[in-house]
Amino acid sequence: MFCRLITFKEAKKIIGEWHSHHKPPIGHIFSLGAYDCDLDNLIGVVIVGRPVSPGFGNEFGKVLEVTRLCTNGYKNAASFLLGCVKRSCKELGVEKLISYTREDENGTCYLAAGWKKVSKVKGKGWVSGNKSDRWLPGLYLPTTEICDRVRWEIFCR
Repeated sequence: MFCRLITFKEAKKIIGEWHSHHKPPIGHIFSLGAYDCDLDNLIGVVIVGRPVSPGFGNEFGKVLEVTRLCTNGYKNAASFLLGCVKRSCKELGVEKLISYTREDENGTCYLAAGWKKVSKVKGKGWVSGNKSDRWLPGLYLPTTEICDRVRWEIFCR
């Protein structure tokens, strides 16, 4: 397996086709694709962006978030992508990566890549702040259902 940068357009297309419960995100900082020793055989994608949680908002550049991770089921592709992201972020000077899984997911790929489960997060909608659904009702479409999550972290040093 190997990784390379892919465009946000390519990553969103794969997420839209393969991901079981998420729509593609709105933006990203970078995206990686994993390949099975052949540039024509994409086996997974990962999208890295700014942290969604307001609690990490003041740490831009120090903390980034894996906002989507998706594979076609190829063995170990998800943990391979998480390792590629960590190495890439280390080179960029990022201190920490965070990500979230649904509470009913086991997070095996995160454990295999050395990530630590740090907290449970109660699911809530975007009901506060200056969100687009407040000013333009009907135009804001959430990218996932509201459910409890587990936050994962790994330091990039």
